[in-house]
Amino acid sequence: MKWFQLDTDTPQDPKIRAVTRALGPAGLGGLVGVWCHVAKYGRYPGRGIDRDDEPLPLDDLLEASLLPGESFHHLVDICLKTGHFQRAAWQQRRGIWIPAMERRGDTYTKRHLTPKQQALVLD
Repeated sequence: MKWFQLDTDTPQDPKIRAVTRALGPAGLGGLVGVWCHVAKYGRYPGRGIDRDDEPLPLDDLLEASLLPGESFHHLVDICLKTGHFQRAAWQQRRGIWIPAMERRGDTYTKRHLTPKQQALVLD
């Protein structure tokens, strides 16, 4: 089982507060659902790519969020504005920020991906 850690101050994080201000508790729940899906099905830590290096299907992420479509797309917009998701990377689902996995994901990326692949997921 893959897992990730939420710190006790997660609700006070400015990026999380932006989500909860816009979508309420359901927004945070939707974001956690996306994090769980990516942690479970993503090939690399914190990356929304499957075993074949294909982006995780957007419909699967929407379903994992348990949010209605409009709310899910609003969540994505907020995450792009606040930096949860890097815009260029999000388009390929290669940059989905998950607490406590960013450093692990970057280390894994540098160790296991070619320079060309690294350019897709790192700043």
